[in-house]
Amino acid sequence: MKLEFFVPSPRYGARGIRPLYGMNEIIEANRKGRQAGASHKLKEERRVMDIVWVAMRQQKWTMPRKRVHIDLVWHESSNRRDYDNITAYQKYLFDALVKAGAIKDDSQAYIANFPTEKIVIDKRNPGVHVTITEVEDDE
Repeated sequence: MKLEFFVPSPRYGARGIRPLYGMNEIIEANRKGRQAGASHKLKEERRVMDIVWVAMRQQKWTMPRKRVHIDLVWHESSNRRDYDNITAYQKYLFDALVKAGAIKDDSQAYIANFPTEKIVIDKRNPGVHVTITEVEDDE
């Protein structure tokens, strides 16, 4: 069983679509105050949950009983951001997967791998492509 979907960036700037929120933007939101940081995270989680629910319905995905493999392909608008800055969005993504019911939990007990990550340059469509595969044999 496999679930695939793409989370596009919601950010627009003078030069067009900007990449997904990174660690710098997350820190900036939290420095404005605890409620501002929590509100920022909740807003992004809800946006991702909507995308996940549509994908689950279209692909007839049900929460796996076994562990899963998660593969992430980050689509960046340029090669200027640090790797750790790019992947900070993974926290929002995994929490949204749990809340949407796509996976039971985002702990090691339910995710069989540290997500395989790849970064590609895509100036027109930054975001992250997510593939979740149920593990057949518990590895």
